[in-house]
Amino acid sequence: MIQDLRFGVRMSLKQPGFAAIAIIVLALGIGANSAIFSVVNAVLLRPLPYPNADRLVMVEETSPEFGNAPVSIPDFNELIKHNQTLEQVAAYRSEELTLTGRGNPERLTGDQVSNSYFQMFGIILQAGRSFAAEEHNPGYANVVIISHRLWHRRFGADPNLIGQTMTLDQQSYTVVGVMPRDFQLSPATDVWLPLTFTSEELGERGNFSLTVIGRLKQGVTIDQAQEQMSAITRRMGPPFPDMAKDVLSVRLEPLHARLVNNIRMNLLVLWGAVGFVLLIACANFANLLLARATVRRKELAVRAALGAGRRRLVRQLLTESVMLALLGGASGLLLAAWGADALLAISPDQIPRLGEVRINGWVIGFTLSLSLLTGAVFGLIPALQQSRIDLIRSLNDGASVSTTGFRLLRHHRARSLLVVFEIALALVLLVGAGLLIKSFMRLLDVDKGFAPENVLTMHLELPKTRYSKAHQTNAFWQSLFERIKKLPGVQNVAVTSSLPLTKMGAITSIKIAGLAPEKLPVVDDSQAGGLPPMPGGGFAVSAVYSAISHDYFRAMGVQLRRGRQFDEQDIENKPPVVIISEKMARRYWPNAEAIGQRINPGFEGSTWFTVVGVVTNVRHFRLEAEARPEMYFPYRQISGGNTARMMSVVIRTTVAPETLANAVRKQVWSVDADQPITELATMEEKLGTVMTARRFNLLVLGAFAALALALAALGIYGIMAYHTAQRTHEIGVRMAMGARKRDVLILALGQGIKLTIAGLALGLVAAFALTRLMKSLLFEVGPQDPETFVGVAFLLGAVSLSACYLIARRASKVDPVVALRFE
Repeated sequence: MIQDLRFGVRMSLKQPGFAAIAIIVLALGIGANSAIFSVVNAVLLRPLPYPNADRLVMVEETSPEFGNAPVSIPDFNELIKHNQTLEQVAAYRSEELTLTGRGNPERLTGDQVSNSYFQMFGIILQAGRSFAAEEHNPGYANVVIISHRLWHRRFGADPNLIGQTMTLDQQSYTVVGVMPRDFQLSPATDVWLPLTFTSEELGERGNFSLTVIGRLKQGVTIDQAQEQMSAITRRMGPPFPDMAKDVLSVRLEPLHARLVNNIRMNLLVLWGAVGFVLLIACANFANLLLARATVRRKELAVRAALGAGRRRLVRQLLTESVMLALLGGASGLLLAAWGADALLAISPDQIPRLGEVRINGWVIGFTLSLSLLTGAVFGLIPALQQSRIDLIRSLNDGASVSTTGFRLLRHHRARSLLVVFEIALALVLLVGAGLLIKSFMRLLDVDKGFAPENVLTMHLELPKTRYSKAHQTNAFWQSLFERIKKLPGVQNVAVTSSLPLTKMGAITSIKIAGLAPEKLPVVDDSQAGGLPPMPGGGFAVSAVYSAISHDYFRAMGVQLRRGRQFDEQDIENKPPVVIISEKMARRYWPNAEAIGQRINPGFEGSTWFTVVGVVTNVRHFRLEAEARPEMYFPYRQISGGNTARMMSVVIRTTVAPETLANAVRKQVWSVDADQPITELATMEEKLGTVMTARRFNLLVLGAFAALALALAALGIYGIMAYHTAQRTHEIGVRMAMGARKRDVLILALGQGIKLTIAGLALGLVAAFALTRLMKSLLFEVGPQDPETFVGVAFLLGAVSLSACYLIARRASKVDPVVALRFE
């Protein structure tokens, strides 16, 4: 083996160009695979970093009527009391808190956690202690544990912070601990508080608010735990007295699967795509080895004549190919480190566990295994072919006399098949990238229903301690409007309870005056969900609603189709009015005018609202989702509860909106110095955030497709150059006998055209079968879109034929005298 390695090194140093090309080709293929594997390993393959993570499950309640939901507080207590299949159960619920008293006010995300939370996940705090059991009793003590990120960002990693106080929602909390840096279950959480329940909450079975996680006992299956826990909830009866048939059961799902479900298919598609890139690189590598082995035919014949058996020759050739593959893998590992950083830089926030992505022992082992496999498998074909030696022909100086036509194709069949294989794989990748590009363009062109240009937005949640009355919230918004309008470049200012693409509008049941149940259209609106008939007459239908100020449509660029917009007179104690979307108007008044119709929303104590306007449909939830029937109410006419305290501010400007960000902050704090501001960004930035996941898929798959195209072009260029070189003597004879340059050009192009057509045909069949896996990633484009298939085939065909043409053109310029002396 040492002797074979020494000889392989000498051969590579004698042909540094060949060695460099082989190593680069493999480095590109192996490096891309290792980079993607580092993400797949961290997100999909590695177990969660918690004790006995394989037995952690997410616990939900479910029913045929409402589907899956978090667990209610009474049910959680019953499950803890009577559960026999889980050895540990923990719960938490999230809330928003305002931090004041230490610099600018800030909105924090907090988790109220049960007593077993820290033990469940084996959390060892960076500093301080976890919660004591008595601290989960209501009113016992206000204590808080902060995230490592908040500790550094807001408190400068002060080691003396433990025992000090911080103000959250105008209440003083004692800091008792700091979370470790690498805790990833809730990456957005800033503070943790003890979970406590009021006496009212302990009886609210319909309040599904707890995220519950359990650890199965050793030997207990998910099905067994589900059945035992469902029996507990069934014994408790229905959650709502008027729905006697709606009995809850329990659904369990492995925690790891729950965390990665939304991203699994995306990563697997990308891993499959990068696998194609590796196969193309391997095909090029095998072609390079075949070309070099042909040149070394006489050397191998001499070795065989001196007594080397076929096994000895195969071992030598395999050793050389594995050596090159390992060098390519080592170079690829360097590329993977850079590629993993690039992937993290462009990856969407929806991908969980990104903080665990790194080039570790698993990635290095994967790269080593891939390199060994590549060198052995794709070096075996050339080794087996070249170890069959005809000593007499190989040692004869004229052994390389060229052949023509079909005999030449048969002689180099392996190389030709590899090129066909490369073209087919490249076409599959290019079709996938083409489908994503077309989907992305369709998504950009979709009618959003609003104009995102020159719009600055921010979210404000007014604390209930200071804004518990409607007149207090109204005074705040009115003062803020007046101040912001005075800023230079501000055109319109408004607020909304539901900013498009960032916050889901609330869904409510409504009654429609004059429409009997049998007259209403039966619509399967899976996005909005149907609601049953309402007791007492009328028919309940679901619709999305938003509370807005009178200038909202102008500020957001929503077009009025009919009727009027809200004005400053649409306030409390004035006739209740509502503006609806075109979709709602068409659905419930297809043959009548919607203006003047009356709607009764399902708000507590609500009355009948008169439709005064119809506006364009707005895609509030996702660009991919159709707009739902929607209603807009003046926020001052439905300002009960929390509606008017949690609003997004929309500012349309005549200048670049980001230039007004600091001035807007100052205006907010001039009204209330303790008011935190969140999500301050332009509407175009928010739109870009919504597109991040699709842009990530497009960029990564597009980069792999471009690499595949380059490798395929290189492969066909290489084999055509080799074939043409082998026929140089023949070309000289033809030209000496009177063949024109055009005839030689056609002759040289013929072989490339055959290979290209064969590769395209195979690739189209493979793409037709495989692109179905991408259906969930596409928007308004079918997985077998004919335009994409034809366009990509023409593109790849043009690139391949261009490579063939370059070689053919060079062959047509051969000097017959030189060609006749070639051998």
